[in-house]
Amino acid sequence: MATDSTGPNIELLRTFAVFAADGEVGRTATALGVSTSVVSRRLHELADAPYGLLAKRGNAVVLTEKGAAALPGVTRLLRGYDQLVGRLTNREAVAEVVRVAAGTGLQYTPFPKALAAFRTARPDVGVRVHVCRGRDRLLGVVRGEFDVALVTHDEDRIRAVCGEAVGLCVETLREQPLLVAAETGSADGAKLAAWPEGRPLSPAVLGELELLGIDPQSNVRHQLDRAMVAAGVGVPRRPAVHPGGWTAALACARLGIGSAVVPADLLPGPDAGLVVRPFLSGFRIADRVVWATADDRTGEFVTCMKAAFAPDRYASGAIVPEPN
Repeated sequence: MATDSTGPNIELLRTFAVFAADGEVGRTATALGVSTSVVSRRLHELADAPYGLLAKRGNAVVLTEKGAAALPGVTRLLRGYDQLVGRLTNREAVAEVVRVAAGTGLQYTPFPKALAAFRTARPDVGVRVHVCRGRDRLLGVVRGEFDVALVTHDEDRIRAVCGEAVGLCVETLREQPLLVAAETGSADGAKLAAWPEGRPLSPAVLGELELLGIDPQSNVRHQLDRAMVAAGVGVPRRPAVHPGGWTAALACARLGIGSAVVPADLLPGPDAGLVVRPFLSGFRIADRVVWATADDRTGEFVTCMKAAFAPDRYASGAIVPEPN
């Protein structure tokens, strides 16, 4: 039996985790080294009361809402179990790591400082950074693939993507302004240069620019569209080029392609090749850290993140003076 008086045993939980990743009985059986009939029997048990982690949907077996919520905890439990067994049996233990999901441009943030602090505090624990899109970072935390995600989504958006994930924690690390940058000799650069330095751009000026770096599905894009419509300018035109991220957008702008909308991190000082102006007044972007119920190493990593980001000079917005 895969269940005893205290609940499911480790084989049943491992079958659940592998099936959640593979989604197919045959691949799950191959990964576990058992027959498909054994996997099918275990899946039936996971679907039945009292667990209810799986359900039939047509010809497919899918995770229920309860199963999706339980998956991160099961994944963490299996990692801890494998590490413990390795130590008890004098085999090489599974390496302890914190799996961090982030976007591009980490080198421009306080993240390296957080990483250095964590490695000093926990030299026995590694850190593995995965670069992927924001939605994939969040879903990876929910599924137990990542321990920590760094995103710029607002909290409502985070909750919408993650659903009712058990134990999900969200904390704002800091806020910073957005800047618009264009190559000095480009058409967009001339338009920016005509605008007073240090003054946030107007909706009318933004409507004349080819804005790069704003994800079509991002909160910034939705807020911008609403602000432009409210100002009577209309939704800004979509750029012909989609570079894929802020750092790529800034690289395009340096080559005279459009105007890059980027966090202040990416432009910490004057740049002779660019004309830089503040984005719309009141627009700021927040760095947030998302994690599920933490083990000690994840909790310590999050603590190092908060300490590294807390004194950052952009938290007060001092880099972009608002008009009086």
